[in-house]
Amino acid sequence: PTTKKDVVAKKHYGELLAKLEVAIEKVIHVVRSVNTYARHSHTYLNNDDDDNSSSITTSDNEEESYDQNIVVLAVRQDLIPALRELIEHGLYETNYSTSLAVWGCFSTRANYSTANDTMHAWKLFLKYYEMKHGNEFANSPARKLSESFSLDVIGGKPITLKQCLLSGIDNIVKLHEKHNKSMDSCFKSFVCFALNEKKLVSFLRIILKTMPLVENYYQPWSYTKKTGFNDALHSLDRLKSIDFRLPINISVRRFTNNKDLIE
Repeated sequence: PTTKKDVVAKKHYGELLAKLEVAIEKVIHVVRSVNTYARHSHTYLNNDDDDNSSSITTSDNEEESYDQNIVVLAVRQDLIPALRELIEHGLYETNYSTSLAVWGCFSTRANYSTANDTMHAWKLFLKYYEMKHGNEFANSPARKLSESFSLDVIGGKPITLKQCLLSGIDNIVKLHEKHNKSMDSCFKSFVCFALNEKKLVSFLRIILKTMPLVENYYQPWSYTKKTGFNDALHSLDRLKSIDFRLPINISVRRFTNNKDLIE
């Protein structure tokens, strides 16, 4: 049985925020470490045998060269789970239909479901996508044309941040749908995509500041509702200086290569 102590502990988000901070520090540390190793290796390979100089050749962009596997592991095994847990703090399904086709009919604040099941962070992103008619946007002729030619305009206008977010969610869904991948896999792919684009904080800010989502799916004591996710966004902004080149289709590749391997 759930005790009062358990309930209080569940509402406390300090440990989750600290876990995210540690994960961010780890990613930054890993990137710096492999960059340092890469610079030393580059210097060693380019120095003549007779050259006794100990100077280090540096790159104009310190974040350009890093060991892919180590960084991918730090992001996927530490950063993303910590971020997901904080987003999911106090995130629950409501008693309303999960379809957002009637979103405009939400005239009053939702009554929260008595179920203890936490809504997955990726499901919240999908609700935003549906709320903003993402499927209609993704399948519009103008968007398909701009995507075909890798253009940064849609219908003669620059692509907005919200349109970029909708496109990103749509691409991840289509990437995983034929293999029926888990929400975890989709969420990991999306975060990797957002980091590559240097838009993770911007995307999270859009979704977690969308008041109908916050009001109807977050408990009053949740981290997102109490703080606006601001401290976490500020910390995550430190990753923006890194030029990530993270694969977004790892789980799909594994599934394709070995159908018994499911991430």
